[in-house]
Amino acid sequence: MNQPAITQTRRPGATTRPGDVTRGQPVCTQGFSLVEVLVAVLVLTSGLLGLAALQVTGLKATGSAQLSTLASLAAYDAIDRLRADPLSVPKSGAKLAVPANRCDASVGQSTAINLWQEGACAFGLAQSSAQANALLIDCGATKCGTDNCEVTVYWDDSRVGAGDRSFSVCTRFPVR
Repeated sequence: MNQPAITQTRRPGATTRPGDVTRGQPVCTQGFSLVEVLVAVLVLTSGLLGLAALQVTGLKATGSAQLSTLASLAAYDAIDRLRADPLSVPKSGAKLAVPANRCDASVGQSTAINLWQEGACAFGLAQSSAQANALLIDCGATKCGTDNCEVTVYWDDSRVGAGDRSFSVCTRFPVR
C-alpha cells in the first residue's frame, strides 16, 4: 500500500531550517519552544521579585522617615510647651527626663511635660528599647554651650535595622 505524499503549504514569511523535512518536504518553524518560554518566565519572575524587594525597602525607608519627622516635631513641641510654661523649664545645670514606655501614667512633672508625653505616646515615639528616656532636656554643659539647653527625643527605628535613634536640637529658654 502506498501512502499519499504529505504536502505542506508555506505561509509567506515562514522560515525553514536546513534538515527539517518530513517525508521530503520542508517544515515551517514558527512559534516558541518550551525552553524559550521557560527562560522568558524565569527572567520575568526575577524582575518581579526584584520589584517586590524594592517596594519593601521603600516602605521601610518611608516609615523611618516618618518617625524622624515625628521626632523632630516632638522635640519642637516640647520646646514650645516649655516656653509657654516657663516654670517647667529646668534650671541652669539641671536635666529633665521623661521615661520611655510610660504611656499609661504621667511622669509626675509639670503639665507641659505630661501633655508632651501623651502626644509622644500617641505617635509611638516613647518606645525606645535601649534608651531609658523618651525625652531628655539637658540645660547643663552640653554641646550646645552654656546658657543653652539640648532637647533630645529618642525612638526605636529597628524596623529598618537602624535600632534606637535620636534627634537633638539646641535652644535657649528664659533664664530661671
